[in-house]
Amino acid sequence: MPMSFWVYMLTNHRNMTLLVGIAKDLTKQLAQDERAYNVNKLVYLEKTDDPISALDRETYINGLSRLKKEMLINRQNPGWQPLPLVYPAAHAE
Repeated sequence: MPMSFWVYMLTNHRNMTLLVGIAKDLTKQLAQDERAYNVNKLVYLEKTDDPISALDRETYINGLSRLKKEMLINRQNPGWQPLPLVYPAAHAE
């Protein structure tokens, strides 16, 4: 079974900060980011089975303007609701 890698965006309760990250263990990484960066709302999530693709995608998203990052989030999660870790994309294999 291939290993999953996650590209995600977290924000704070006021949606002021956008943190783009990559994770193999999503739950563990989100907990670390919450402590380190004071972001606790998962608003965007992508899955890939290829670590290079995940890294490339993270780098690409990090290079986008704030507006373009918001557009990505709005396409997947228009209300910027916190995505639970039971979000279908997080467990699709």
